[in-house]
Amino acid sequence: YYVVVSAAVQPSCFASSLTDLCAHPLPMRGGPIDEQSADSAKGKIQSSPLAIPKELWRLVDALYPQSMHIEGLFLESGSTEEMDRIRECLDTGAPFPEDGSLSDYSFAQTLLLFLQSLAIPIIPQTLYKFVASDLSLSDSISGEVSLERLLRQLPSAHYNAFVYLLSFFRQVNGVSKQALAAAIAPCLVRSGFASVRGEDGTFLGSSEAVRQRTGGLSDKELV
Repeated sequence: YYVVVSAAVQPSCFASSLTDLCAHPLPMRGGPIDEQSADSAKGKIQSSPLAIPKELWRLVDALYPQSMHIEGLFLESGSTEEMDRIRECLDTGAPFPEDGSLSDYSFAQTLLLFLQSLAIPIIPQTLYKFVASDLSLSDSISGEVSLERLLRQLPSAHYNAFVYLLSFFRQVNGVSKQALAAAIAPCLVRSGFASVRGEDGTFLGSSEAVRQRTGGLSDKELV
């Protein structure tokens, strides 16, 4: 006997690629966009891709600048229900509620989930060996040169997203640089890192896990 299973899969910005998202100015599942705007946007899909995905911009915009001082941001777990609502807004183009029903922690964790789910991470797997070798140099000058070499090898959408995210994360001052680096690094460079989800669903576990993932590096070495 055979069991026939069928399902309707809804498109989502999660698990998509940066290149595809930049080439798609409309929400993945429609949204509150009038017909004239939709026709205009469709005509721009091939001719003028976005510099960064609109979904990435919306998540960062929801946090900056008012949330930069919040203690434990990107470390504390968010509400699964709230994160599902944020994800639905991203996929449909619906505005985020302004009634305070979505916490900053849920937005922060959704941003990490979005980055971790990318079909190709910000730093593509093809460059992982380069990151693991050249960027591990302790000499700061050599490290800067290696970083410049890495940036030159990134595809346009990845380069823009990388620079945009680093500019944003540098403004986060509610957590130590070491803890923040441990939270975001596995989402930017996927290969060779253990799962970044803890038992409580957050992307960062205990302080001991932070020390293990950063090899005991100081804040200065992680800058």
